[in-house]
Amino acid sequence: MNIIIGQSFAHIRKKYCFSQQELADKIGVNRSFISQIELGLRFPSISIAIQIADILNCSLDELVGREKTKSNKLLNC
Repeated sequence: MNIIIGQSFAHIRKKYCFSQQELADKIGVNRSFISQIELGLRFPSISIAIQIADILNCSLDELVGREKTKSNKLLNC
């Protein structure tokens, strides 16, 4: 699962022409932190993920590779 998330991070980062270093500088972390996310070795905190999504102008769902489902209806429990 983390590898899929990492691949999605890398894809979106490259789509917006950010290097790992540029993205790391914008959120105040080391480049190796971004690399570890993309390799599936780490997952960022929700606050870091929100910052990254804002910088890359995407949703958290898109950032983690989550596809929309056909129905988003609430279950009656």
